[in-house]
Amino acid sequence: MKKHWEIYLIVLIALAGLFAPTVAGLFTPKADIVVYTQKTCGWCKRAMAYIDENVRPSEPNIKIVEIDIGAQANFKKMTADARKFKVEREVGTPFIVSTDDYIIGWTDDAPAKLHRIITKIKVQKAKK
Repeated sequence: MKKHWEIYLIVLIALAGLFAPTVAGLFTPKADIVVYTQKTCGWCKRAMAYIDENVRPSEPNIKIVEIDIGAQANFKKMTADARKFKVEREVGTPFIVSTDDYIIGWTDDAPAKLHRIITKIKVQKAKK
């Protein structure tokens, strides 16, 4: 009988390990802007550096959350957001998403686009 108990415990631990990333992905904090990134993405590092240096200090009321798509659940979230915006090309990182808009990649015009998104968010918040 004791061996059955040990087998159930091992199965339970294995299932918990399999489902932990999925369950954790369900509880992403509410954000105004989500930045999907990858650890190996140099453009993601540049985008986050820009956000950390230029956006967060001047816009403390704009909640920005970075999500690493290395976890399968996070990758699924990113693809769901891409479908929401009907993105017709392959989604790369950084993929920056707000309620109404998105940016794919970090090109020369991305900072200006990001600031337009922030302006929209601030106007929406002011109306509430």
